[in-house]
Amino acid sequence: MSDSTSLRASRQRLEHAHAQQPDDRQVVAKLLQVLEELDDYAALQSLLAQAIDQWPADSDLLMSRARIHTYLGNFADAKAQYQAILRREPGHASALFSLVMQGQGADLGGLATVQGRLAADDLTNAERVALCYAQARLLEADQRFGDAFETYRQANAARAAAGGMDIAAKQRGARAVLGDIEADIIERIGGRGHLSERPVFIVGMPRSGTTLTEQILAAHPEVYAAGERLFWAEVLGALVKSAPHREGSMVEAIDSVHERVWEDAGTAYLSRIDELSACSSRFTDKLPANFALLPFIRLVFPRARIVHVRRDPLATIASCITAPFSDPALAFSVEDWARFHGIYQALMDSWRPLLGHQLLELDYEELVSDLPAQAQRLVRFIGLDWHDACLHPEQHRRAIRTASVQQVRRAVHSESVVSWRRYTSQLEALRPLIRESYALVKGV
Repeated sequence: MSDSTSLRASRQRLEHAHAQQPDDRQVVAKLLQVLEELDDYAALQSLLAQAIDQWPADSDLLMSRARIHTYLGNFADAKAQYQAILRREPGHASALFSLVMQGQGADLGGLATVQGRLAADDLTNAERVALCYAQARLLEADQRFGDAFETYRQANAARAAAGGMDIAAKQRGARAVLGDIEADIIERIGGRGHLSERPVFIVGMPRSGTTLTEQILAAHPEVYAAGERLFWAEVLGALVKSAPHREGSMVEAIDSVHERVWEDAGTAYLSRIDELSACSSRFTDKLPANFALLPFIRLVFPRARIVHVRRDPLATIASCITAPFSDPALAFSVEDWARFHGIYQALMDSWRPLLGHQLLELDYEELVSDLPAQAQRLVRFIGLDWHDACLHPEQHRRAIRTASVQQVRRAVHSESVVSWRRYTSQLEALRPLIRESYALVKGV
């Protein structure tokens, strides 16, 4: 991770180090990461090309170039890069996985190829998990949905066992946050934060339509899409760290630090965004998990807009189960995905009355079935004039670094509204877990 105080300072320091030590692979890796965080993909691709010329056998660099092509929507270039890797290393698990995810499984030999690689004993756990996802995707293509679901179940279980999230700890944490936040606290100190109207926070469950929502707004010329950043978590962490030891509410402990603590937190957050885009009228922060922290966002930015994207619970869980997330914070078993959804529902039901006019709730099913009406509603909510580009989000060429990158490069469609129903019987069995987790967090 780059220096949290200034990405630009990190870039300058690393560029100087690279000029002095051009053969230092570690410096190159760090500089590539900072350039990606700064969204400078021209410089990133240039440095990658130089690095590959210098270390032509480095598969990690080749995979990075393919990944960047994918983020930018250059799927043909990404495909060619993955194929080149496989010509060099026929059993390269990540390249196999990536091509299957692009729909190229038949060209690779289909299930036989993936299953043969899975039988090898030289795989890391991460490689085995990736190939399980690839196998499940190919089983779906063969309409063997029962086998596909069980394979997805195995992949999710393996990810969770390798260091996933403790769902019981998340339930306890959510219940503690609910006990800490009360409406009278928000009403009493809710006007002390930063008065900027630039931030637009997009929240919801993963795979609920948050990437599409951000892409619609990103198409507007006055909006900068920051994507999934950890800036907010860093700012909140600094707030908590600065608070004195408390007997009661964390909110009140933070408030006691000094008169402008909430406003200063907003200034610190905006300084991080300004390194990426200082002149946009609005910017989006699309980290779905920020749903857990909305009251703190309300206190720091009392004029910020918050967009909550909702989707059918079972459709959302199905999409989470079948998505090959790389983030360990999204490593759950199938059953724990249902419990996580219960946590999410409990928190959103509690926050809704606290947010008032700052909150817009957008239903994914309505968004894809009536894009013109919902996109206009969205743009109006964030306080901007309408722009027709928002009707064609797939044409906006920004980098997209989420699991939805291929879906949002297509014209808006409603296929996923019903595609989850192939797993109806398996998913219906999860409903009691959603309800139990909800009740546990709410204390009812």
